[in-house]
Amino acid sequence: MADERKAEDRELVFAFLSPYVFEGVEYKELDLSGLRRLSGQDLADVEHFCVRTGANGVQPELSFDACAFLASRVSGLPIEFFTNMPILEARATRNRVRAFLQGLV
Repeated sequence: MADERKAEDRELVFAFLSPYVFEGVEYKELDLSGLRRLSGQDLADVEHFCVRTGANGVQPELSFDACAFLASRVSGLPIEFFTNMPILEARATRNRVRAFLQGLV
């Protein structure tokens, strides 16, 4: 069971295409395995965040802003880490969070 859990968590850790430097620190990968520990309160918090920031839509929790909010929450990195990253890494982050929320990861 422990090996299975680790394999699941590895699906939420991904390497960047190239190193990303944020506030003088180089990052080569992002660990979003903390998504598995989120609760309903976190979903409510992201919905409130979407309302405050105007991220509207049928499923606002799937917007980049909402995915960056959740990624920030589980990684401990500031939201600016995600909003300032190169677009391909930003898209990969959004897609990984979306896949998790849709039950695909």
